[in-house]
Amino acid sequence: MSKFGQQQTVFTDGELLCSALRDMGFQPQQHEQPVHLFGYHGDQRKEVAEIVIPRAQIGGSSNDVGFVKRGDSYSAIISEFDSSRFNSKWMGQLAVNYKEKFSVKKMTGLGYKFLGREIVQTSKGATVQMRFES
Repeated sequence: MSKFGQQQTVFTDGELLCSALRDMGFQPQQHEQPVHLFGYHGDQRKEVAEIVIPRAQIGGSSNDVGFVKRGDSYSAIISEFDSSRFNSKWMGQLAVNYKEKFSVKKMTGLGYKFLGREIVQTSKGATVQMRFES
């Protein structure tokens, strides 16, 4: 039985988090109340989460991956077994996706029109540039 660990994140908006996860190829389940996560044997675990990537979307020997609201932000709940795939690089990509969605929501809420995103080469490498107009 693989032990679950928790990692605090900067994600505060569940809808945007789910959208960012969908961009990465998952179909997360979002629940109003926390639900139990399941281990790779299909066993119900004590850990709970409001946003769940079911193990069936991850792989046969994987556990569910969850995100539980702790205060103002979500904590990721990832098993030791799955932490090799859902590592800091994966969390970094999720954060980039989330921040883009957060920017669009914030700017359109201020009345700007989202024109799109573009990858721009800089002296420090490739970076994403979001384009808006008033």
